[in-house]
Amino acid sequence: VVIYTAMLLSDLAAVPMWSRTYLPFIFLMSGVSTGISAALLGTVASGGALTRINHRFCLTDDVIIIVELVAIGALLSFLANSANVGSQATLAELLGTFQLEFIGGVLLLGTSIPVVISITVTVLHQFTEFGESVFGSRVLTYGYGTKYVLVLVGGFLLRYVVLLAAVKTPLAVPGL
Repeated sequence: VVIYTAMLLSDLAAVPMWSRTYLPFIFLMSGVSTGISAALLGTVASGGALTRINHRFCLTDDVIIIVELVAIGALLSFLANSANVGSQATLAELLGTFQLEFIGGVLLLGTSIPVVISITVTVLHQFTEFGESVFGSRVLTYGYGTKYVLVLVGGFLLRYVVLLAAVKTPLAVPGL
């Protein structure tokens, strides 16, 4: 179910961004990451944010996010190095029209900042006494909650940008 949309989109070979090589894997990583974040947001809401299980899943989510970023980088490299006019147009849309959503929403708010928050919370929680106080415990809990919400927003924006940036791409008709 996680990669179903990407598999359907990748059947349309005329849109280079919907490449069967990259898009299903990116959607898989994003889907797993947003699923973990949605589940762990529930632990934050129920008061279990500072448990060992939550911490381990949070670190697992960080690894998945980093793998997702590498896959997005590979897709961008593919688009940038392709001679296809559609690839160039899609890349121009991503970095032009959808710059705020893609760079600001997906790459920063949805992936990079959550990993930084997670590393900060991990260091404060595991290697200091910060989490022992009521204030520190609340800060760490809000840190986890913020990370999970940002990952969910980033997952939505990724799908939004992938669809809309490619729709504006002129369709390449072979033989013309």
